[in-house]
Amino acid sequence: MQGEIPSLEPEHIVPHLKDHLHWRVLVEAGVDVPWEEVPGLVVCVSSAEVSFDENGIRSYSTEHTVYPENTDGRPAGLNVGEEA
Repeated sequence: MQGEIPSLEPEHIVPHLKDHLHWRVLVEAGVDVPWEEVPGLVVCVSSAEVSFDENGIRSYSTEHTVYPENTDGRPAGLNVGEEA
């Protein structure tokens, strides 16, 4: 079907997020707050392996990969060359 992402692998997700990722800050009662009013806000995209035990309890890997290209140059985004 057209428009579907072929997989959840980074080679498919990272370009999709670069084109479609948007964010905003919401506080109590769903009120929007301009990102400029949130000191230290840095938005980044990362991935980690997820596994499930025999009881269906999920566990996340402590190793992760950061994709700054998804937020580079955008307001409050992590830029290429910065650390998460």
